[in-house]
Amino acid sequence: MARPFGVNDAKSLNDEHRQLLSKLEAEQTALQTYRETIKKYSDQLVTKRVLEILQDIPIEEINNRGKRSFRVKALRDNGYRTIADIASASVHSISSVYGVSEDAAYSIKRIVNEMTAQARQGFKIHLSTDNKTKESSKLILSIYLFKLLQPLIKSVQQLSDTNRSKILSAISDIEAVNGRLKWLFSSKDKKHKAMESYCLLTDNIYAVQSFDCR
Repeated sequence: MARPFGVNDAKSLNDEHRQLLSKLEAEQTALQTYRETIKKYSDQLVTKRVLEILQDIPIEEINNRGKRSFRVKALRDNGYRTIADIASASVHSISSVYGVSEDAAYSIKRIVNEMTAQARQGFKIHLSTDNKTKESSKLILSIYLFKLLQPLIKSVQQLSDTNRSKILSAISDIEAVNGRLKWLFSSKDKKHKAMESYCLLTDNIYAVQSFDCR
């Protein structure tokens, strides 16, 4: 049985399909990347707005939330005037204030973290052209790109799921006989499978090229 394809032709065809599979894998991760980007900018926007809310709450409020009194005057004298100031500070920096122990700093931080969590829980993002910020603009763009590309990426994922095993099997069939000695000592069944696989991959590449040209 004569070999219907050259060694280099078969290798080139296999390489093209491996590159195609790599592109499909890259597309499969794209949708998740867009989701993560949306979450990132959403978190940034919420954090900024929550800090604005906490900026209006005076530092004295921690004594109304805790079971003990803290030296809020010492904190205020050292620049911690609002709950937002504490939310952005570390335990180490809080405990460095004279008269505030490390244990007190942990308690203060816990109270402020609880207040921050409550503010985040009740917060809803409202996107408006009348209140544009850098964070909101990035979030809107990310959502737009996600909705725009979601159908295409899902189609690519379905294409990959449907054809991946078929392509990998065809590549394996060709590689099993690709070489003068390999072809010579291969069984008729192996040669026949390789020929069918070569035709399948060739048709697949033509189909992909036609798709790209449209």
